[in-house]
Amino acid sequence: MKKTKILAVLAGAIGLSLVGSASTYAAINTDTNNGKVLATSPNNTISVSNVESTDTFTYCKIVDIKYDQATNAVSYNFTSDFQTFLSNSTTYNTLTIDTYRTYTGSAEGRITGDTNLDRLAGDYAKYLRQNGSSCSSMTVSGTSATGTVAEAGSYIILPTSSTKVYSVMIANIGVKTQETSGTVDYVLDSANADITAKKGNPGAVLKTANKDIVAIGETITYTLEASVPSYPSNVVNTAYKITDTPATGSTVVFDTTYTPVVKAGGATLDSSKYTITFTSTSLVVDIPETKGLTSPITVEYHAKLSDASRAGVAQGNEVVMEYPVDFYNPSSAKTSSTASKNVKTLGVKIKKTSDESGNPALAGAEFQLFTNSNATGTPITCYTDIAGGSATNTTLTTGAVQGEDGVAICRGLTTGTYYLKETKAPVGYTLNSSIITVEVTADNATSGISGSATYTTGYKQQDVVNTKTNFALPFTGGRGVVIYAIAGISIVTVASVYYARKKKQEA
Repeated sequence: MKKTKILAVLAGAIGLSLVGSASTYAAINTDTNNGKVLATSPNNTISVSNVESTDTFTYCKIVDIKYDQATNAVSYNFTSDFQTFLSNSTTYNTLTIDTYRTYTGSAEGRITGDTNLDRLAGDYAKYLRQNGSSCSSMTVSGTSATGTVAEAGSYIILPTSSTKVYSVMIANIGVKTQETSGTVDYVLDSANADITAKKGNPGAVLKTANKDIVAIGETITYTLEASVPSYPSNVVNTAYKITDTPATGSTVVFDTTYTPVVKAGGATLDSSKYTITFTSTSLVVDIPETKGLTSPITVEYHAKLSDASRAGVAQGNEVVMEYPVDFYNPSSAKTSSTASKNVKTLGVKIKKTSDESGNPALAGAEFQLFTNSNATGTPITCYTDIAGGSATNTTLTTGAVQGEDGVAICRGLTTGTYYLKETKAPVGYTLNSSIITVEVTADNATSGISGSATYTTGYKQQDVVNTKTNFALPFTGGRGVVIYAIAGISIVTVASVYYARKKKQEA
């Protein structure tokens, strides 16, 4: 007898595979009224693993299998529901079983990579949402969804509520041929249709900055990156909203002189596909339709740290990406994911001491900081208040800072090599003529103000020692008094002798 190939059972072109094959067969039972092959010996099951426990699914029959016992022949026909859909479709109103089978691939279940099946499933899902159907709900337990089928045929599995994006799923409960004593007969394939779902998670969002440590006023380039899954055609809600704002108390200020750049897959996105609002404290990007866009979606913008940024204190801002709870529901509520990025500024703390016993702190020394190794040219303009204010100066004078003596600070620096030059020594001390190299790194900028519970880190401490001059006049006693007394007496004696001689000559 003629052997008829069965309907191929496949997942959609974007990647679901139907696994499992028949190892046992049962005699074909048919509905006496229409000849449809029944799947009741035993009842067969469609099972989908790797689903979310909160998601729901339905399975809808699209192909009937009929068996004619008199001729021992099997035929395949679209269901009446699916035929109604086809007759109302301008795209698929001429679709035939043979063409459909080219969408699904070979009889062995090979995935073709053809996107026609995905588009067909998407249009049918839309039709079912608008017109209703006789589809059956699947039972979800843990990470598996199951449904018992009474008739052999081909079924499409559709999410009805989903936090993930699922590839199109097609399952088959079919018939096989069996040869006995040279006779080929059709029998029911009693194996279950088992599918491992492939799903996308659109909730991933990342945030990066071109630098972690910056100078006050230096441009920071932030990049927001949102992943976009390969949507099947049956999703209807793929809107994204990306919002970025500085954290409470943050000194990050968005640079509105720079126009944010939005890209998809590395190419600049057409501005008609999104709307953007950008202020000094907020960035909002609305993308009403992300289906069809190449992943990832990126948003690049500029910002700076204000002069209120304290050294060593992380300054953060957070991105929130909102997306639908259910991509298969046009009125779905939204959920969100977040990502944050911190940057900070550092500083140099100059600690001025004497070479005397105990190294007492010294006030009144003056310094300048340079970026060139010979410490010439224009010195760096430093923020000189530790609390985070607008006081700036190119000259750093040591004194009392938050109770610690002999200290001067330069706040608002990035990492790098700096050169320190003393321009004025404290009274009674010799000027330190050495140019001091100061390396500022994230690892060594760990000093703060001793005894302060607030300003505990963020500064690279540079100790500078001064030597007392050796010609200072003592206030009491000592060898120096005798020397000056002798000199004074000598001067008076010489003057007296000169005066006496002059008087004698005049007489």
